[in-house]
Amino acid sequence: MKRLISYLFSTLSLALVFSFFTISRIDTIDFTAWIYLIFSSLSHASMIMLIPLILSFIPYALCKKESNVPFWTMIGLTALLFVIVFADANVYDLYRFHINGIVLSMLFSAGSKDIFTFEGPMVLTVVLKIAAIITFFVVMGWSIIKIESKVKLKILPIVLTLFGITLVAQGLNVYAQAVRHSICIDCCENLPHYYPLSANRKLAKMGWIDSSKRPQINMSSGKIKYPLTDANFVKPDTLRNFVWLMIDSWNVRSFDSITSPNIYQFSKQCEIYENHKSSSNGTISSIFGIYTGISDYYREDFELSDCSPLLIDRLQELDYDIQFYPSASLDNPPIVRTLFTKIKNLRHDTGLGDSYKNDCKLAKDCNVYLDSAVKRDQPFFAWCFFDLPHSLSQPDNVKKHFEPAWNSADYTALNNDMDPTEFWNLYRNNVYLVDSMINTVLNTLEKTGALKNTVVMITGDHSQEFNENHKNYWGHNGNFTNAQIQVPMMIYYPQLENPCRYSHQTTHYDVAYTMLYKFLGLTSPASDICMGHLMNEPSDAQYFISGSKQNFALVSDSFIVEKRPGGNIKVTDKNLNTVDESKVDFAVISKELTDLNRFYK
Repeated sequence: MKRLISYLFSTLSLALVFSFFTISRIDTIDFTAWIYLIFSSLSHASMIMLIPLILSFIPYALCKKESNVPFWTMIGLTALLFVIVFADANVYDLYRFHINGIVLSMLFSAGSKDIFTFEGPMVLTVVLKIAAIITFFVVMGWSIIKIESKVKLKILPIVLTLFGITLVAQGLNVYAQAVRHSICIDCCENLPHYYPLSANRKLAKMGWIDSSKRPQINMSSGKIKYPLTDANFVKPDTLRNFVWLMIDSWNVRSFDSITSPNIYQFSKQCEIYENHKSSSNGTISSIFGIYTGISDYYREDFELSDCSPLLIDRLQELDYDIQFYPSASLDNPPIVRTLFTKIKNLRHDTGLGDSYKNDCKLAKDCNVYLDSAVKRDQPFFAWCFFDLPHSLSQPDNVKKHFEPAWNSADYTALNNDMDPTEFWNLYRNNVYLVDSMINTVLNTLEKTGALKNTVVMITGDHSQEFNENHKNYWGHNGNFTNAQIQVPMMIYYPQLENPCRYSHQTTHYDVAYTMLYKFLGLTSPASDICMGHLMNEPSDAQYFISGSKQNFALVSDSFIVEKRPGGNIKVTDKNLNTVDESKVDFAVISKELTDLNRFYK
């Protein structure tokens, strides 16, 4: 009886938690969505709370009948589940996806310290919250023991009631999916790992809904053909060197004469692309796009087909010395395994365990390399990938240039109404430090004379949002607005006579083709090689794709058509305000997707 009371009370508590988190994330909610949320939260909570109830039968079978061990086992497991739910809520608030296998593998991998930064105040807040949850359930346990004799419950009515709630919840989801009730669909996505039924195909066959008028995104999957045709090359007159300087999570607002003065000064000698978009809002998908020129949607097939970026193949064919200087590990996420297996003796990380130290070390090592490389009769390609702005932790014993500023990111304090100034200044301080490190590389190129024959690109993999859209998004991997995918982009060409700024849209998909075409002898058209074009030539494409295979969006000047991880479609404007789907021409979307599928056989 005690365990049954605990199950019911925990189910109600968890349903309330689900409802609270969902309501706090949705701008408006109508009557239908309220009903949907109540029944869906209760149904999902009742399923989750079966886990500790079922597991408690193990000690029940091993202990004496009057023992409280099974009951307290269930209480402990329930408390653990609530801790996980609150952790998931924090992850979802930051990134808009729930805890999954990818997150756990990164968290517990050897390179986790390069991805997640946990500082003292944040750890203390988390510990206090966990203590509060444990205290709550201990008090609940003692209370249940005291009232058990006064409560009379029958199992059959409880089972039938919960079964009825689940049937209603599933039926409501079938209805919401059929009529495209966007608020209900948003509620569904807020519930962690909730996968209710839909019956769109069945309803379409029965003639109840018109599938031809419903927005659909269907992308192919099959053996990749990259590039589409054999690439044609001529011998370049001159083999230029290449230096790519990339900053993880580089927000375009921090590219100015104050926050990044050295890069800003150097950019006056460069072509600057003011409207440059990343191929994703996450690192590995962005790196995949910039090196291959195609979407991360192909990444799994790319790896399985043992493909290599055409840019890397051409560099090796021309006997370039290829050197990478990454701050964080290129094995987590698995960038090397996906893209660079053909490069021998590749540096996978810097390995000092601290982003600031790693960034300082990689800049120093790159300078040593450049100093020696110019003395050899061999062209080189060097890639430096700085991580400090992504780490969002102020290095010890380093003066803050911008005040007031946090010492480290306290994600537990973030909300839609807070003033982001101190958090933003923490980020700017780290960009300022990386700017000085990049300046040492630029100075080495200048002093050694290598700059006269070197193409230098400075950009970011993706951006880092600080609630620019006022939708409580902080970080990246959460949406596809400019706050998360627009990055600075500048390219220095030797003997560039007229440095200029371009305002037309460019993307990471343009980079590899531009380098291959302008400097490495490629003569094939861009349509055979990539999803982009030459960077200094405007494109008439209405949309471009950004994201990963699980979560991607088609982005235009007016709309963002996003395929959510659960398979749903969400249409918003450029600032994440919900848009009536009838305003989007899904015939154009279908055409764009068909074109994007051209790299499948």
